[in-house]
Amino acid sequence: MTFANITNKEMKKEKRVCSYVSLIILGLFLVNVLGALSSVTGIAFSQSSMIVKLLMGGFFITIIPIILRRFTIKMLIVTLVSILVTLLNLLFFQKNTSVFLDTAISYYTMCFTGFLAISSIRDKIILKESLLKFSRIIGLICITLTIGIISGAIVRFNDGNYNMGLGYACLIPLLSLICAFIEKQTVYDFLGIVGLLFLVISYGSRVPLLAVILFGIFFLIRYLYANKKYLLCICLCILILLLIISYKSILILLIDVLNNWG
Repeated sequence: MTFANITNKEMKKEKRVCSYVSLIILGLFLVNVLGALSSVTGIAFSQSSMIVKLLMGGFFITIIPIILRRFTIKMLIVTLVSILVTLLNLLFFQKNTSVFLDTAISYYTMCFTGFLAISSIRDKIILKESLLKFSRIIGLICITLTIGIISGAIVRFNDGNYNMGLGYACLIPLLSLICAFIEKQTVYDFLGIVGLLFLVISYGSRVPLLAVILFGIFFLIRYLYANKKYLLCICLCILILLLIISYKSILILLIDVLNNWG
């Protein structure tokens, strides 16, 4: 077997692991969207959530051999701690068993498996490309939902209520599309961003918007740091703007200083 064949084989494994991570993001989004549309589709949130978890679990089984070959000490520690916490809760808090098991199922089928998959990824570029593909799918769904809600075709989306899970489920796809739009200004990515922002602002949690704003600030700082001349121009503009805003106070201060000097 040649080195090229080994590389291609490893590349396929890497794409499968990255696809699983992206599927978790898509799954969380679909669970919240289907829950918001439960009054229209008749599918309860618990039902859609269970279907997504089963699909995620089935896909994860196919990448277990890849993860086991890349198992690290950090992954082992998290696995042992997770099992220990689960057993202790079942042993000492038996009255909460039903509630805890529901939480544990969500943890092990989404969070824990997602951690193992992310920890197994070796090529961040492949992960970025995979996230972008699935983010564009989510963006397309958001565009469709936005058009349906604005046109009145979808009347009872989430019954107009606040949905924290939906806001956070939109965060990673939103950041992924913003990064793609910064690199290549495409209409599709822009529309996806608009659709995601519409859902977050109208129905989701506002906290993810803070993350988007901070991302924009850090990106701007990084861009300006890499382009010193733009940083100097902006600093000068801010200085001039501050002088214009507070020119009266500056003049009064100068007059007082001159008067004191006689």
